[in-house]
Amino acid sequence: MPRLQATLLHPNRTPLKIKQLAISEIYIGTWARISMSKYNIGLPQRHKDSGALIALPSGIGEGSWFNSAGGNFPDVQTFSSRSEKVARYLSTEVWRGRTLPAADRIKRIYPGEQLNIYYTSYYGGVLSIDPKEGSGRNYKMLMGDRAIVEFAGKTLRVMK
Repeated sequence: MPRLQATLLHPNRTPLKIKQLAISEIYIGTWARISMSKYNIGLPQRHKDSGALIALPSGIGEGSWFNSAGGNFPDVQTFSSRSEKVARYLSTEVWRGRTLPAADRIKRIYPGEQLNIYYTSYYGGVLSIDPKEGSGRNYKMLMGDRAIVEFAGKTLRVMK
C-alpha cells in the first residue's frame, strides 16, 4: 500500500522531514477547526476553508474522513483501487467567497508530484499525520510556513 510523507519548511530554519509516514491521511489547517484556515496551493491559488485533507484510498480508514467531508473515492473495497497510486486533496468546508473556484476543491496527486501548501492564516496551524487526538503526530505551523506532501518511497506491505 502506498504511503504519504510530509516536509515542513519554516522560514529561516532547517527543513523538517517528518519521519512518520501517513497510511490514511494528512490534515493541514488551523489547530481549532472553528477558525478559518487560510493557505495557498502553489502561489496564485488562495484557499479559505476548514483545512486541507490529503488522503489515500488504500488507508486504514479507507477514506472515511475524506468521503464524509465531501470527497468521493471510487469503490475502495476492490483491491485494484486499494493499491491505486493516487492521493486526493480536498478543501474542507469551503468559504464560498471569491477565492476558490469549485473545480479546484478536489485535486489528484500522483507519484513524483508534490503538493505545496503555503500557510497564510494568523491562527496557529497544524500538520497532522493520520490525525488522532494525543497521537504525537501533530506538527505546529505558523504563518509563512510551507508543507510539502508527496508519495513516500516506502510502501506498507499487506498480506492478501
